[in-house]
Order: sequence, then structure tokens, then C-alpha cells
Amino acid sequence: MTDKASAKNQNQKSSPIIILAIAILAAWFVYQDPARFVRILAILAGFGAVIFVHELGHFLAAKSVGILVEAFAIGFGPIFLGFRKVPGGMLVRILPTILQKPDGEAALTFKIPLGNPAGKEGETEYQIRLIPLGGFVKMLGQEDMGADEVTDDPRAYNNKKVGQRSLVISAGVIMNIISAAIVFVIVFSVGIEQPPAMIGDVIEGMPASQAGLQGGDRILAIDGKDNNLSFMHIIMAGAFADKGQQVTFTVEHPDGSIEDIAMEPRPSETNTTGVRMFGIEPPTSLTIGKFSPDDKASLEALQKAGLNPQDTVVAVNGQPIEHYSQLRKELYPWPGTLPSLNPNITFKSANSEEIKTIEVPLALRVTDSPIDPQKCSVLGLVPRLKISTVSPNSPAEKAGLQTDDVITRIGSQKNPTYTEMTRLFEESVNKEIIVTVQRREEGKVMEKDLALTPCLSGTWWKALLGFEQRRAIIGFFPTRDLDSNIILNTVALENKKEALPIPRGSRITAVNGEEVRTFQEITLALMDAQGKDIEISYQAPDSDQTEKVAATVPNNSSWTKLAFRPTDKTLRVLPIMLEPYSELFKGKSLAQSLGMGLSTTGLFISQTYFTIKGMVNGTVSTSAAQGPVGILRLSYRIIQERSIIEYLHFLAMLSAIIAVFNFLPIPVVDGGHMLFLIIEKIKGSPVSVKVQEVSSYIGLALLLSLFLYITWNDIAKAVTGQL
Repeated sequence: MTDKASAKNQNQKSSPIIILAIAILAAWFVYQDPARFVRILAILAGFGAVIFVHELGHFLAAKSVGILVEAFAIGFGPIFLGFRKVPGGMLVRILPTILQKPDGEAALTFKIPLGNPAGKEGETEYQIRLIPLGGFVKMLGQEDMGADEVTDDPRAYNNKKVGQRSLVISAGVIMNIISAAIVFVIVFSVGIEQPPAMIGDVIEGMPASQAGLQGGDRILAIDGKDNNLSFMHIIMAGAFADKGQQVTFTVEHPDGSIEDIAMEPRPSETNTTGVRMFGIEPPTSLTIGKFSPDDKASLEALQKAGLNPQDTVVAVNGQPIEHYSQLRKELYPWPGTLPSLNPNITFKSANSEEIKTIEVPLALRVTDSPIDPQKCSVLGLVPRLKISTVSPNSPAEKAGLQTDDVITRIGSQKNPTYTEMTRLFEESVNKEIIVTVQRREEGKVMEKDLALTPCLSGTWWKALLGFEQRRAIIGFFPTRDLDSNIILNTVALENKKEALPIPRGSRITAVNGEEVRTFQEITLALMDAQGKDIEISYQAPDSDQTEKVAATVPNNSSWTKLAFRPTDKTLRVLPIMLEPYSELFKGKSLAQSLGMGLSTTGLFISQTYFTIKGMVNGTVSTSAAQGPVGILRLSYRIIQERSIIEYLHFLAMLSAIIAVFNFLPIPVVDGGHMLFLIIEKIKGSPVSVKVQEVSSYIGLALLLSLFLYITWNDIAKAVTGQL
């Protein structure tokens, strides 16, 4: 026996063992969590349906123009099941490329009797392959890679007219669009809950805020279009607008008045995708949502605050409210806004007519990154670093650092900035460094010197794969010391060249002669002086002499990023506990459902096209894209947490997106083949074999690179908890 035959024989012997092992693992997986297995089957069925529809389009078109179709496959990789019509029945092959007889024929082959023994033999084998991602139709003479096969058979793909081949190539995309529209029509016939075109709130400094829009406003039309608008139409209007283009909104205010407002969208500082937007937040209800049975900690915290799921905010300071923005203005005011420091929030119980009113004390808080001095300063005065939380078993805990410790020195550096602190710890990995903190004990403020030894964060394999960068870790999360009047340093305000000339570590003693003892008092004093010239009194470190410096408080919120928030941690995060506001989108007739389905299909096609265009132009970050891993995780969450109608909506959206990607003018995908056909029609002869082959390999390299990049991003997001 030759070495080749011996190896083949060995593979045939080992294949059943491998299949048995896979079967045992699959059975164990099902046994561990049957519900999870059912959800995964639903995902595979949904994705398989989207792929099936696309390939069915190619198949039917090929048959209609007389092309011989050799195989119709769902999935890639080895064949799992193959079906082909034969005289008298159906020939079935199971794992024909894995389980083989010594002569190379499939070992598990059998015939299902189905009628006439003298019937005609089928020319197409219908296959289900092991990797359930993708699919293909194998036509005689047609190749996805390189030039088409040369053959004299009149039923070969390459021997058909350009128009016939164009029909075959475009049929998959057409079927995806048609199926998406049909599913959307079904969805809107049944009805689906979606956020309406209503403003939940506006982001300060963004176009909507500057135009005077406010929470509770409803968008009746966008550039004159008023058909079944959802919140997505607002997002898309911003994303689709060209640079410098204004979008006109017809707005109905809560008082019933209607006006047209034109705005030009722009990128937001807080959004890293680069998509232009108006700064409009989706509508939020005033009802606390339900919690997962596993989320016992949040439920206990909520009940400790005297609240329960499904309780609804009905009034603030005795005044009835109807929109989230009214609650936000009092409980979560924008930076630079002076609120009532002890608002009363009235809730109505979900299970009864019980009304309960809770007084919610507010205090100044760092609402953005405590790391960035620009985002935690007041008129350029930066608070000192303070410890927010200490991680268990970390170098910080071992050194004796505690929550609320104020960092006054690291090594020889007094009042270190975050950048200086990071550098000092990086330089001291696995070496001891002295950290001096101020701590309040028994009513007294004391200084303590603590020996801390930083170590390296993360794991070597994540760093090797690029999921994270190894750095010095100390085990505490920083915030800012707002309970004193001592500054770390000063920074320049926006549009200002220089910071206030106040030495690092100085104590701010007064604003316009009014004594201040904390950053909250400093902030309140500056709020009273907005738009005015002021005088700040301070004492430099190790000095009893009072100095003064003149300043001007801008007549807007640019001078501070700090804001007032509830002191109760549960109420501080109440906004994320509130249910999103949605309305039922349902056609009143089949005709209206049809219009809604077609409109939504067009919307997703346009969204996908403009997203791709933005990535090419550099206006949209590639991090905004999700690959197979991200899509699978998202679909799993939808199946797990939402209704079947929402999952159908997701699949229809996916079908529309696939249609766009498949018709991009890139060799290997349908759009690339269509491009070659257009060139052939114009020049009167096919594109040269060499050009086809080179283009195909370049296109494949581009797609593989994009696929790997997006998949890598998906995995990185999943590993770091961002997905």
C-alpha cells in the first residue's frame, strides 16, 4: 500500500471517531443549557434563511435562462447533507467527503423512494454544509475566483448573453431586497414597538440645543417627508446630510404650536464614530424598568431608595411633569446650571395608587472623565486627585490606600497631575514608591505616607494579541477632591491662551469677597457671576498671605464641566433605569404596511450605503462597523431579551445590508461580477483572463483584510466588554 493510500485509509478510520467526539460535545452542550441551544438554532435558522433567499435568487434566475446548476449550497466547508433527484426517488449523502469507502465513494449514501422509477435524474445537488455562514450556487462554467471556465456547453454560464448573466448576478441582491421588504411588511402588519420621532432631550452646545429644541418636541416632518417617522429617521437625516447642508424639521412643541426649524448636523465630541448628528437624544419614559432576576444588587439598591420597578415619576417639586427632560433639568442639570439643591421627586407606585415623595439632595460631581483636567475644572481651577474606589487584593489595597484619600504627593512630586501620577507609577513597576495622602479620621485631617509597589496589568496573551496594552496598575479609580478649596493646578479655558496665574497647590479662599471652603461653594459663587468680571482670592502653598487675581466668567457653561447630581448613588443612575419610550408602529391597512415596509427597506439600504461612503471618506470610523462576531452576539441578545417580531425586523435589516455589501463594485462579490459584465457590454468582448484573475485576487485580499479587521475589532470589544 502506498503512503498516500495508507494516509487515506487512516483518515477514513479516524473520521467516525472525530464525528462521535463532536456528537458527544454537542449533546453535552445541549444538556448544559437547552434554552441556549434553542436560541442558537433560531440564530442559525434566521441567518440560513437570509442566505437561502440570496442564493435562491441566483438559482431561479440561472434556471430561467437555461444555465446548468451543479450545486445549491447553504453554508461552506465539507458537505453535511446532500440531496439529488434520481430515478425513483431522492439520493441522500451524509458527510460524503469525510465518511468514505475505500474506493472513495460516500459511505453513508441511501435512496429515499419517491415515485416513478423511470423518472429523470436531477442535475443539481442541494447541499447543507458544516459551516453555517454563507452559501453559493455552483453553475457550469462560472467561477467566483479568476476567469470563468472555458467550455462549449451551451448551458454554461459563460456562454449566455451579457443580459442573461447580469440577471443571474443581480438576482441574489434583488431577492434580498424583496425578502427584506416582505418581512418588514409582515412586521408592520403585526406591529412593532419603536422610539418615535420625539425628542427625549437635547445635548447642550449641539445644533438642536442652539436651535431651541427641547425635550417633548415631536418631529412631524423632515425636509417635508412625514410618513411614519421614527427616531431612526432623525439619526439618518443627520448622517445623510452633506457638509454644510441644513435639514428642516417641522416641530410640534408640547404646547401644540408648530414651527419649521433648520439645522446643520455636526460630529459630537462624545461620539467616536464621526457621524454627524443634531444632538437629539431618544425619548425616555418616566417609568423605572424591570430588572433581570439575576440583577439582585440593582433591585436591592432601588428598594433601599424607597422605590420599585415600574414606579413612575409624576411630579418634581410639586409640579406635574410629562417628559424626561423636565426631570433631567431638576435632577441632572447641565454643567453651569444652578438647580434646586434639594428637589422633591414624586413617584406613583405601579401596583397601587400609592404616591411617595422623596427629597433628593444634590451635590457637585465630576460627570465626565476625572482624568482629563479640562473636564473636571471650574474656570480652569483643577481639583486634586482623590481615590474613588480601591480594588480588592490590589497594590493600592495592600499599601493601605482607602476610598476618599486625597493624593498630595507621589515620590518627590507634590500635588501630582494624572499624567505625572501615571508616569511615576510606570517608572516604579515592581519597585516601592511612597504615596502621601490626606485622610479624615475621627473628625481630623491627617497625612499618611504609604509604600506602594505597582505591578503590570492584564495578561500577557491579551497584550500579545493586541486586545490591551500592559501598563502599571495600582488598583484604584481616581476622582477629584471637591470637598476642599485646594487646587491641583490651573488650565486654560476654551478659546483662552493662558490659565489663571495661581500657583499649584493654592487654597482658594474667596470669590468676589465671598468666602468659599469647597469646590461646590466656588462653583455656586461663579454661577452667580456669569458674564461678569470677578476677583479670586487665594493663598499659595506654605503662605498665609492672601493674593488676588482678576477673571471673567463666560456667559455660558464653557467655564465648567462639573454638574450637580443626586448624592444617593441609586438615584444618580436613575436615568439608565428608566424604560425607553416607544410607540406601536402598525399599518392601518395592508397598503400602509406595504408603504412602511418599502420605506424602511430603503432607509436601511441608504444607511448602509452612506456608512460605507463615510468610512471611505474618513467621516465615519471603521469602529462603527460590526462583523460576524458582533452580529451574532447582537442577534443572540435580541432572541434572548426581545420578541420574535423584533428578531424578524433584525433579519430583514440584515438582508437589506447584505444586499448593499454584495453589490459593491469589488471583484469576487456580485457587484464585481456585474462590473465586469458592464465593461464587457461596452467594449464588446470579455475582460481579459489575466485582468479578471488579478482583480479577483486583489478583491479577495481586500475583503479578507476587511473581514479580519472587523472580526478582530469584534473580538477585542467582546474581550474588553464593549460588545
